[in-house]
Amino acid sequence: ADRMLWTQLPKELKVLCFRLLSSENILQCSCACRADALAVDAEELWALLFHRDWKWLCTDGPCLKSSARQSHRRVARKVQEFQAAFVVLGGCVRRGVEGRHRDGSVLSVLTPDRGKLLSWRSFGTLPLASRCAAGVCSSGSSTTSGRMVVAGGFDFSEEVALASCEAISISGLLSGQPVVEACPSLQRPRACPGLAASAQAVLAVGGGSSMFTAAEAFSSVEVLPLGAQQWLAGPSLKKPRCAAGVCVTDSGHAFAVSGYAGNEMYEASVEWLDLSSEGLRNGWHFGPQLSQARAGCAACFGPDGCVWVLGGGCDESASLDTVERLDPRVGRWQEAPIMPGRRRCFAASFGVDRKLYIYGGWNRERWHEDSAARLDLRNLCWETLPSPMGEADSIIPYHFVSGCTAL
Repeated sequence: ADRMLWTQLPKELKVLCFRLLSSENILQCSCACRADALAVDAEELWALLFHRDWKWLCTDGPCLKSSARQSHRRVARKVQEFQAAFVVLGGCVRRGVEGRHRDGSVLSVLTPDRGKLLSWRSFGTLPLASRCAAGVCSSGSSTTSGRMVVAGGFDFSEEVALASCEAISISGLLSGQPVVEACPSLQRPRACPGLAASAQAVLAVGGGSSMFTAAEAFSSVEVLPLGAQQWLAGPSLKKPRCAAGVCVTDSGHAFAVSGYAGNEMYEASVEWLDLSSEGLRNGWHFGPQLSQARAGCAACFGPDGCVWVLGGGCDESASLDTVERLDPRVGRWQEAPIMPGRRRCFAASFGVDRKLYIYGGWNRERWHEDSAARLDLRNLCWETLPSPMGEADSIIPYHFVSGCTAL
C-alpha cells in the first residue's frame, strides 16, 4: 500500500523527498520505476542538490552551459579525486645592487602527492605582472574550464598600484603547466582589492592607492561580466575599504568585511550585496559589526554555512591571531579558535576536504609569517602544515599574499 501511494505521488513531491537523500542513494532510486526515474532526472532536483552539496565550495553556482546534474557530477568527481589545490600568490622582492629592489610574482600550489602527503609546488617565472597585494578568486569551479583570476596589486619596488588583470587555467595549474591569459585591466589601479566571483561576473571591491597607511582607500567597485572586454562600474560601498576581507556565500551574497578607510581609520563595519541583477541595483547594505576592526583580514565562506574572518589589524602595527565567524541565518559574530601566529594580508580558503587553510601574512615582529596551517571544523583544532619557502639568497618571499582554492 505504501509503495502504491509513493508511486502515485507527483514528480514535484518526489523531488522534495529525494533532496533529503545523498546523491548516491538518489541514483539508486532511478531503477525502481519510470516515475521515480523521471523525478531522479529532474533538473530542479539536481539544482537543489548542487546548492546543498557544493554551493559552499562553488559559490558562483553550477555551470550555465550544462545541466545542474552534470555540474554536480563534475564537482563530485573533482572532490573525490582531489583535483583541487590551495593556491597562494605573492610578491617576491629581490635585493639588487646599490640598494635597489626588483619585484616579481610567485605562485605556489599546495596539493597532496600520491601518498596523500601535502606538498608545495612553486612557479616564479609566469607571465604575471610583478606585484604583491593583488586580489585573487576562483571562477567557474563547476565547469571544465575553471580559472583563477588575479587583479590589481602593488609593485613594492616602484611603489605604485597596478590595474593589471590575468586569468590562470586551473586544469593547467593542477597539472603543473599553468597557462596565463591577459584579461582587461581594471578601470583604476587598486592595491589590496577584494575579488569575488558570481555566476555572471567577477567583482573587484574597494582597495587603495597603495598598501601603506597613508593610502587613499576606495569605496568604488568594478564588475567584469563573463566574456566582457572591459570592467564596468558597480555599486559603490557605503564605506571606503582597502584590504577588506571579501567572500561570497551560498545564497549569492558578497560580504565586504572591515578594511582600512583612510586617514588612519580602521573599519569594524561589514557590508553585504545581493549579486542578483535586482540586488546589484539595490546596492550594499550594512551587516552585523565585528568585535573589532580587522584591516587586512581574510574572509572565507565555509561548509558550515558561516562567513569566517581571520586576523587583520585595528591599527598600523599590531596584527591579530583571533578569528570570528558569522552565521547569516543568526546574524551575529561569534569567537572561533585563534590562529597559529598573528597575521594580516595573508592567504586563507576552505579546501575540498572542508578544512580551512592559511598561509603567510605580515605582523609587527616579522616582515613575513612563513607558516601554513589548517583548521579541522570537526574538532576545531589547528594543524601545522609544511611551508613553501623561507627568506634566502636576498629574496623576501610572499609579502602581502592572497589565495584561494582552485577547483
